[in-house]
Amino acid sequence: MPGPAHMRISSRLIGLCLSLVLCGAFANPPPHGYAWVDVSLNLQPKGAHLAAFASRAGQPWLQVSILEDWGLIDQSSHVMLDIEGVAYSALHSIRGLRVRYDAELMQLALHIDPARLPRHNLAVTRPSGATRALERGLGWHLNYDALVTGVDDANTTSAAVFIEPVFYASMGSLRSGLRWLSEVSPQQASLLRLDTRWTTDLTSKVAQINLGDLISASDGFGGRSRIGGVQIKRDFSITPESLSFATPTLEGVAELPSNVELFINGTRRARLQTQPGPFSIDNTPIMSGAGQAELVLTNVLGEQVTQTVPYYVDPGLLRRGLLDYDLALGWQRQNYALRSFDYGEPIGVALLRYGVNDQATIEWRSRLSKAHSNGELRYQFQFLDWPMTLTTGMGLYLLDSGAKGPSGRLGLQWRHARYFAGLQALALRAPPTPEPALPLTRQILTRAGVHLRDWVLSYDALYRRKNAADRFERHGLRASRNLKLRAGHLGFTAASFLNRDSQTGRDAGLTLSLSWSPDQHHRWSISDRQAKVHQRLSSYQYRSGEELGRQWQVQNIRSGGRDRWLGQLDSRHSAAQARARWQYDGARTGLQLGLQGAIGRMQNHWFFSRALGSSYALLDLNGHPGVPVYRHNRVATHSNRHGLAVIPNLLPYQDNSIRIDTLDLPLQSQLRAEQLRIRPGAHSGIYREIAVQRSRAVQLRLMRQPLQPVPPGTVIYADDQAGRFFVGSDGETYLELEQDTVEFQAYWPDQQCGFSLSLEQIPAEILPHIGNVACR
Repeated sequence: MPGPAHMRISSRLIGLCLSLVLCGAFANPPPHGYAWVDVSLNLQPKGAHLAAFASRAGQPWLQVSILEDWGLIDQSSHVMLDIEGVAYSALHSIRGLRVRYDAELMQLALHIDPARLPRHNLAVTRPSGATRALERGLGWHLNYDALVTGVDDANTTSAAVFIEPVFYASMGSLRSGLRWLSEVSPQQASLLRLDTRWTTDLTSKVAQINLGDLISASDGFGGRSRIGGVQIKRDFSITPESLSFATPTLEGVAELPSNVELFINGTRRARLQTQPGPFSIDNTPIMSGAGQAELVLTNVLGEQVTQTVPYYVDPGLLRRGLLDYDLALGWQRQNYALRSFDYGEPIGVALLRYGVNDQATIEWRSRLSKAHSNGELRYQFQFLDWPMTLTTGMGLYLLDSGAKGPSGRLGLQWRHARYFAGLQALALRAPPTPEPALPLTRQILTRAGVHLRDWVLSYDALYRRKNAADRFERHGLRASRNLKLRAGHLGFTAASFLNRDSQTGRDAGLTLSLSWSPDQHHRWSISDRQAKVHQRLSSYQYRSGEELGRQWQVQNIRSGGRDRWLGQLDSRHSAAQARARWQYDGARTGLQLGLQGAIGRMQNHWFFSRALGSSYALLDLNGHPGVPVYRHNRVATHSNRHGLAVIPNLLPYQDNSIRIDTLDLPLQSQLRAEQLRIRPGAHSGIYREIAVQRSRAVQLRLMRQPLQPVPPGTVIYADDQAGRFFVGSDGETYLELEQDTVEFQAYWPDQQCGFSLSLEQIPAEILPHIGNVACR
């Protein structure tokens, strides 16, 4: 038996012999006889090309440069020759290429499996907002929320006021929250400070720094802490166009030049073009979860082919080499919402995550304090190529009493186009005696479900144990269906639950709910809960189709045989939002009146608005009052009597599309750009001056000395304006004024004259005629 070395020598000799045979077949250059032939590749015409033919069997040769352009050159299988300084390749030497030559018609037909052609990378273009700088103005505003409550039987009235002053500049924003109550308990103060925080964004680092009162990332047990100190963290929302997780690469094959339409769960997300051969689509606009992507290929012959590609995306997995962090250090805040300044022991919380590759992320969570310290190392990865993510982790906890022990974690998340399931389990080795500082020793959370057409069925269970005397268990089964009919939207939900609590006992029941919304303005709903205490809720809600307007709701709650009625009315205006709430439970009646809004100053302008939210914009419409401003084709606000309009609740770090309709402006006003894109930072405002110009059209008769009209065809130019105007018969002309006073120059052969007009001379009517105007 020959050994491995003899086998390798034999294979090399066989390869050398094959090479000599191949070179012998094609090494001799063909005669200097050429022919122009019509070439087609996979039935697609490639035009006329000069081909050379070998003397034996008439094998055709084509120029290497042409074959390279068509993607047919394979350096491991083709034979090249130099014919009079031009490189040619034998077509029969290219693997997988079928050649058919018709000498009578002078046609050369080539065909190859499209999968053998070079791969084309098709990238979906994402919005270019990531390259635009954030806009952050200089100013301040004060959000307020005032509420007065009265009860008839007790003849008592109470009041509550919440205010949030915010100061912002290019360096960041400073905000604080204050609450005042007229009636408080002995443990509370009438005036209470909530959170005070200074925030700055490091845009180039995709990070954020907070100083003051903050909330840390979750520790190894999943708990968060209120800390007074400093925090630096990675904030991917600063660049929302740059995803923190890797999107899947979708692959397909096109036999002919084709248009490729990408559909994600039935919605078209991109339209691309590709050449014959395999292709891949990177940077796909896919949301998290599992689903189906459809590639609809329409080739140049009009034929359409659909290719279905399943995908799976877990946003918890970081892209390769990406680092995520959240580090907080300070003093733990105690008795929040009860005391203004109550800070206890020092504390530090750290979260570090790193993308090992696109399918695996390593994570470290820790908390360090005197009363309770813990740390946990997790590894999260996608299992094989399945739509499944596994999480494993090991940790250690240490209490101030000296108790300590290890912890372990196991997680599973599986999603399919129609099915989903998940498991999260955490276990700690408990100390011999119960520790009040230990939040839990066991926790298991499971969930599973299926999508059946319009139905969604799911089951979830939770088991939590702190010690032998403190346990909680919950089971729930839920079925829901939402239908979009011609007459409106119909929703149905049925759920059963079972709770076992070692402290409060057992509770089980069934809940049924039905909602009906014939349009976007009206909604009826009813819900019934059968448990220890029977509860029924029925409500009717009306909502205005615009952001401004009225919204009111009536509810009836029957619990334990007693009825309670609630009625609420909200009225949203550009300057504030008012609300009134009425309550009756059969024994007493209560009434609440509230006012919510904001006041601020920016660019030497005072303004009033509804509650501003995280970000807003102040538009200056050049003194035009009452102009509606649209957001998502809905009226968001109106300009006030000074021509100022405040757009509240903008999305920070993202392009917000704002529109002003020219038809809403006076006839003598012009708008250069109807669509605006505003990209604000968080907790700040932007001042934008809108180019609304007052222009007025006028007809007149232009006269020259001595009182004769200028000749027809005279051209009139206006200073500092790009337009030009012409004179008709008898000196009649039409002009537009875009400024208070405009200087005009009139030109005709060998002569010229000048005149001026002001808006004061023009009556406020549509296209007035002011008569004769002298031109000197």
